[in-house]
Amino acid sequence: MLVVAIFAVITIAAFVAILAATLIVTVGVHQEERKHTFTCRTAPTPMAGLARVIVGRYVRKTQPDPDAELPEERVPWFQRGI
Repeated sequence: MLVVAIFAVITIAAFVAILAATLIVTVGVHQEERKHTFTCRTAPTPMAGLARVIVGRYVRKTQPDPDAELPEERVPWFQRGI
């Protein structure tokens, strides 16, 4: 019985966290769209800044992957020589 109660509490806590994150992202993105500031470095409000963190706005590659520019990857596999 204790295991079921612990599982229920964990499930409810996870649901509340997901609901809160959804609400924060909805409000923050709405503020960004209204003020047209999504491409700017700073967010217009703290809620929009938190939404950027949740959505992953700051997660991006800064340098291209050097392995992606190999010549054999540009040619389809069936056209490559043996």
